[in-house]
Amino acid sequence: MENKGVKLTVHAWENSESVKFIITLLNNTDSEKIFIFRTGQQYDIHVLNPEGKEVYRYSKGRFFTQAIEYVNFDPGETRKWEETWDYKCDGKRVEPGEYIVSVTLAGNEEGVKTPLAKGRFTLS
Repeated sequence: MENKGVKLTVHAWENSESVKFIITLLNNTDSEKIFIFRTGQQYDIHVLNPEGKEVYRYSKGRFFTQAIEYVNFDPGETRKWEETWDYKCDGKRVEPGEYIVSVTLAGNEEGVKTPLAKGRFTLS
């Protein structure tokens, strides 16, 4: 049986200079979903180092428009976003190790739990 619901996933594609995060939102239901975004920010990305300390937050130091936006997601519709992180925390490259990335959707839809995605990647 296929798992219905709104699904958020994140995949990390690392190379020697950066990691690219591919974020996908899928409306895997039979009905339209309308997400309300209270700013121009549609998601946030957090990266934790092997000790559990946050070393990257997408929204840190960024400004987003202050406007409410209603975004319709049709049944079966997919949205994708890509972001790149240069492995730097406070201006210095982070140490090698296994990192955890989590993504939260900044919008919400009545009756839908806020989508959250987690993944792992290794920096050599």
